[in-house]
Amino acid sequence: MSSVIDYLGNDSSSISRFQAAANLEFLLPNSNIPSLLANSNFTDSLECKLDFERTSCLEVCGNVSTTFANWPNFYTCSWYPEISAALNEANITGSGLERLDAIGISANQQEFSLNISSTIGNCLADFCQYSEQCQDSDIYDSCDSKSLFLDNGLSKTLNRTAAVECVRYGVCGSTAEINPDIGGLGVVLSLLIQYSISLLGILLHSMFYIRYQVAQRRIRRTPCLEAMELRLSDAEKSFNGHLGSLTSALVEFQKAQCFFSATLQIAALIVLPSYLQQVRGKDQILLRLTAANAFSPIMLTLLHIDFLGGRNSWYLLFLSGVSFVLGTATYWAASPRLSGAAIDAYLFHENPVAPVISCGNIEPFAPCFNRNEFFRYGLWPQITGVYYSLPERSGLAVWIISFLILVCRVVFKIFSVQGNGPWLLKHLRTGRKVFRKACQRSSTKLKTSRLGNKLSYQVSVVSALHHLEGIGRQVYALTSQRRFWEYLQLAVGSIALFLQFISVIQVLKYSSNIISTQMSFGQIVAVGIWVPVLLEYAYLEMNGSARGTQYRLKAPLIVCDKPPQDNTTTPKSASGEQERSESSAGPPAAEPA
Repeated sequence: MSSVIDYLGNDSSSISRFQAAANLEFLLPNSNIPSLLANSNFTDSLECKLDFERTSCLEVCGNVSTTFANWPNFYTCSWYPEISAALNEANITGSGLERLDAIGISANQQEFSLNISSTIGNCLADFCQYSEQCQDSDIYDSCDSKSLFLDNGLSKTLNRTAAVECVRYGVCGSTAEINPDIGGLGVVLSLLIQYSISLLGILLHSMFYIRYQVAQRRIRRTPCLEAMELRLSDAEKSFNGHLGSLTSALVEFQKAQCFFSATLQIAALIVLPSYLQQVRGKDQILLRLTAANAFSPIMLTLLHIDFLGGRNSWYLLFLSGVSFVLGTATYWAASPRLSGAAIDAYLFHENPVAPVISCGNIEPFAPCFNRNEFFRYGLWPQITGVYYSLPERSGLAVWIISFLILVCRVVFKIFSVQGNGPWLLKHLRTGRKVFRKACQRSSTKLKTSRLGNKLSYQVSVVSALHHLEGIGRQVYALTSQRRFWEYLQLAVGSIALFLQFISVIQVLKYSSNIISTQMSFGQIVAVGIWVPVLLEYAYLEMNGSARGTQYRLKAPLIVCDKPPQDNTTTPKSASGEQERSESSAGPPAAEPA
């Protein structure tokens, strides 16, 4: 890689990003040929190369394999017929003519120009007939032979505008076949179902809580005290029953998505090396999109389970952490910028073999990458019909949020272990004392300083510092409560999951050339893996969490609710309760999301 970077740094023929952006206007220009030839930027953009060495275009443009060997060759050869014809008709002088002579473009080359037109036009038309992706592109009409040739009655010349559009969109949009197991419709639907179930857990929790609060208000209007207490007890029992079923179902869902995600990321890491050595942008985008299933839904569900049941299981934390690490490895390894595939393609991309006789039995992909400054600087549309700019940015935000939630879960778990809680509170109190002393010292220094005397005429410094200290006490009291951090994580995690959900929908809706609609066996399995989770929740709702989980234990072991005297009707305190024994089934009453 270092040799490649050194080469790019010493390559005198390479142009800057600014110059590459300026050269974009020469792809589909509005000016006539004489005006363009008077522009030194345009004539400097013309060149023919073989193996990084400048070569006469008379040698390059006469052969289809060398014409499509890199971008400068195709670009210059596509201009050759028009420039040669203009040189026959107009008297052009100056540095532009000297540049044309240097690269081998001259007047009186009618037969050679017709040969170039036939070579480029027939290759592009035949390739688009061969490639289904090219036929599916929005610009397919430009790749039709009727569009690629201009018939003046005597001969057919190349329509350069149509040829450039065909290469830029039709050919370069077909540079990679989509792997159905990576970019299939079933894979995308599986992601949407996974995200929906995770969000559905939050929604159901909120609905149960709202229903419980409404029921309490109605019951308290009952004049009979005994009937009111009985109905309140039944409402609380129903609320806790719903939360118990939801907690058990979410645990099963968390295990299912962790096992599924871990397997998926391992498979992605296995196939990634074959993609990193070539430009497979579509599959790389989809692999990054798939890697996100190890982020927000897993972290949000892990947090929600702890919020509901107060367990914060080491087992679930371990599964979630492994899935997140594997997903992170896939997410960053699939980045085209980090893989180096773009640089390799810019320098060494060769046309793959294909049964297209007019193209010399190759696929004319090299102009999309090789020596293409538009591709190098991200100005070239590598993948046509792909809407991924916003999902890519939101994907990074989702990864950061999920990482912070995982760190919080690990920290909370460590400090929930017996003996660590008092240590944390001790250091929080110490921090509070240090902050208070710092405010007092700042107040004393400010009072005796000249600046303090000046400010005292306009604002009460002592009052401001006391107000600041009061805010600090309130912030300390709020942030020292575990429930505050859980509510904050639930809110931020839900936003992250919603962003990821929208991103998948955007890719599904707007990326017309990236999703394979073929439903293979693996895709059907990917969609169907979430059906048992929904059936499990329905079974638990009908039978209750205690009876619904009874079948897992060998007789005479049973699952039962806590005795009435052990039940609690209030949520666990803000500072956190001592972790309940892992052996007890039946979730405690919990605060709503």
